Amino acid sequence: MKQNDIKELLHEAASSDCTSKRRGEILADLVNASSWANDNATVIRDGRLTGMKVLLEESYKKIINTNPASLPNLLVPYTMICGDKPKDGKITSEVDFALIG
Repeated sequence: MKQNDIKELLHEAASSDCTSKRRGEILADLVNASSWANDNATVIRDGRLTGMKVLLEESYKKIINTNPASLPNLLVPYTMICGDKPKDGKITSEVDFALIG
């Protein structure tokens, strides 16, 4: 998933107009784009991915329930987990810091 798309999804989920259903769909989109949702079985078995999955899902759910307006502040870790993967085999994506802010 492109970093700009992640940014837009986080802002949409943070909006007070966003429904619970839509927020669930946004989480599903992020999960589907994440590091562990790929075809590389050796990477999927890597214990680091369990931690990233917990970070993504739990932080999203807790922030939505407590302070949804702060969700866009998680753009950097969410981009690293859900962004387009580099072809060099790394499990995290590069962050374009020009898009932050």
